[in-house]
Amino acid sequence: MTPLPHLGEVLSLNARLYPDRPGARDLSRAMTFRQWDERACRLANALLGLGLAKGDRVAILAYNCVEWLEIYAATAKAGLVMVPVNFRLLGDDIAYIVENSEASTASGAGWRSRPATTCISAPHRRPAAMSPMRR
Repeated sequence: MTPLPHLGEVLSLNARLYPDRPGARDLSRAMTFRQWDERACRLANALLGLGLAKGDRVAILAYNCVEWLEIYAATAKAGLVMVPVNFRLLGDDIAYIVENSEASTASGAGWRSRPATTCISAPHRRPAAMSPMRR
């Protein structure tokens, strides 16, 4: 039996088959499958460059935005486990989820006053070799 492809593999396939077709969009932005795949590969390599290793959990706090799709694909490509955190939760609830999920790092995306992806903590980070993402 052949294992099912993960989101990162499906995205790479669509980037090869339909590079210029719209792949993702939100109310204000859109990107092609090629752009989405390239951005997801860059983010996956950046996450691995932080010292994260396959199987590590990454907590993400973000508004509903196109960056979610990039983050989901990037974590799949890097072999990481995504821990989505609802932006409507209060601070204590967010802290509980991040701490009890054993997330290796936490990040926020889509905040208008800050860069799209900002690492805010890495309490359980383990060193790991950075390897290039395959498309």
